[in-house]
Amino acid sequence: MAKSTSKQNLPAKTPDKKTPSTRTTAGLPAFLEEVEMKGVGVATSPDDLLIPMARILQKGSPEVERKSAAYVAGAEAGKIIVKGAIPPIIDGETGFLFQPCHRSRAVVEWLPRGAGGGGGKGFRGRYPKMPADAIEVVDPQDQSGKRKITVSKTSGNVYVDTRYYAGFIISEDEGEPPLNVVLPFTGANHSVGRAWNTLMSHKRNSRGEQADIWSVYYRLTTLFRDENGFTWYNYVITDSGDVVDGIATTCWIPSMDDYHRGEALHDSIESGIQKFAAEDDGEVVEAAHPAGGRM
Repeated sequence: MAKSTSKQNLPAKTPDKKTPSTRTTAGLPAFLEEVEMKGVGVATSPDDLLIPMARILQKGSPEVERKSAAYVAGAEAGKIIVKGAIPPIIDGETGFLFQPCHRSRAVVEWLPRGAGGGGGKGFRGRYPKMPADAIEVVDPQDQSGKRKITVSKTSGNVYVDTRYYAGFIISEDEGEPPLNVVLPFTGANHSVGRAWNTLMSHKRNSRGEQADIWSVYYRLTTLFRDENGFTWYNYVITDSGDVVDGIATTCWIPSMDDYHRGEALHDSIESGIQKFAAEDDGEVVEAAHPAGGRM
């Protein structure tokens, strides 16, 4: 996992060399070094290869509330939580290095907040586009009556437009392997995602060819926002290379191993071999403010 550090990028590494960001054998007994392993018994079914979600904790996130059954030690608004990771909390000010490998977009259906969907039980489905029964209504949680949400005319469930960026959190602790996660972007993070897409589109190699999405590391941090009486945290996404004249430069991946790892994840998601884990109710909190995208 990412640790608190002021480093802007990883140390330069020789291409094609095995590095801690791509392979770790820490603690491997010497007798196993000579064993040719083939992954016998390891799960290969798409249903068993779910990529965990990482998201920003907000003031209303259940993991932040100390009296909640979902409380996580160290959880605070503005930090990032990765369910199942050890430790699960990343400091939002320091953030983390991220190798994006795949982009997608879907509409997620939720039980309305307060309708028995707490504790991660509100997720009802994920669709490639907005369902035909979607209608826009005033959010009952908004006392001003200005905020709109999209709901199912049939069931009353909430539809949330969501962008997904799947990839690897790159540890800055020597010897720690990369962590495979997917970042769901909802609400105001739609504009962050669009800006990230633009930044990605500007990456070119020395021949002027557009770079593959997984060939660059970015730094993701969080930023407090206060607008029209609402407060929340957004992602901030920047290049993570050396700072020149006050501006961070592109941080290209350090080896071909990193390149092939990113390409493999992209292809496995695209083909359906790997799928995303279901979101939990914290995503609804992140989406529930007036600066959100289409919802």
